[in-house]
Amino acid sequence: MVDPCMHLSDDQFVERARHFAQTAHAGMLYSGQDFVVHLDEVHSYLISVSHDRYARVGAYLHDVVEDTDQQLPIIVAEFGERVGEIVAFCTDAPGRSRKERKPPTYARVRESVDYLALLVKLCDRLGNVTKSSSYGPESMFKMYRSEHPSFKEAYYRDVLPNTLIQQRIDDILSR
Repeated sequence: MVDPCMHLSDDQFVERARHFAQTAHAGMLYSGQDFVVHLDEVHSYLISVSHDRYARVGAYLHDVVEDTDQQLPIIVAEFGERVGEIVAFCTDAPGRSRKERKPPTYARVRESVDYLALLVKLCDRLGNVTKSSSYGPESMFKMYRSEHPSFKEAYYRDVLPNTLIQQRIDDILSR
């Protein structure tokens, strides 16, 4: 597995990913704020439990393929295969609606043992439920709550540090 960013320090590698994601998401908003605010929050949750360089970069790039015109081969070329695996993992299956995308996504995830990719996705979900519980819209929070049993079955694993994030998600959704 070749890492085209091997020569970069962890912080340089993460900053490169942040800049790439910010450029790819230019003009996009998340809960009324610049999209990079969501990515910064996901990264913040992640570094509270792990400092793995690939997971940190994945925290910034996890939505790029799903939400922008960037494609996975570009991510792999720019950031390496390991980061590409994490981004691919965090990208929903194709479909016209959430209802179409989630069942095949959950089925794929259930088979995974990629704990770093799972951790990145858990941190993303923590960001989603935290933001929607505090700032709305209420319909988003209700959607995350209704999806939670299926999400939990697919993504939860009894391993640290994932369980720390899982507990935080459960706490917010039980309010």
